[in-house]
Amino acid sequence: MDFYPLDTDPCLYQKVTGSSPIYLTVYVDDGIIMGRDQSELAKVLEQLKESFKLTVQPFENFLGVDIIHTKQGIFIHQQTYIEEHFRRFNISECKTLDIPMQPGLQLQAAKRCDTRFQFQELIGVLLFIARFTRPDIAYLVHYLARCFAGFEKYHWEAAKKIL
Repeated sequence: MDFYPLDTDPCLYQKVTGSSPIYLTVYVDDGIIMGRDQSELAKVLEQLKESFKLTVQPFENFLGVDIIHTKQGIFIHQQTYIEEHFRRFNISECKTLDIPMQPGLQLQAAKRCDTRFQFQELIGVLLFIARFTRPDIAYLVHYLARCFAGFEKYHWEAAKKIL
């Protein structure tokens, strides 16, 4: 089908057609195909259907990122993903701060991991959110991640305030 991986992202494939490129990315059983030329997109989809069972629909969510199409453009957010993890970590009643990091916060790694808290899992979720839609929390999440090898309740409480 003449797709080749991009040097900048080997999980994103490109096919150069007459007027514009077509891009394809697949993750497990979810994928996106995009391009400007609708007739070329239709051809590629038909070729893919010959080899794979496909469900074709406008994409509204991909890998935890909600996608909204408007006349002004495409907007992304992770509200659904965040709400799912509020429930997962049972922190729906958490008090948030106006700013994600308390001024002067000093955290040191503890000598042990308090396994009553899913601190490492929460940091993983926060890293994912920071990477895609919330770069404003990246510094604090990385600051907390330094305590991966040893954490206690106060680490957990600090991480909950970010989510």
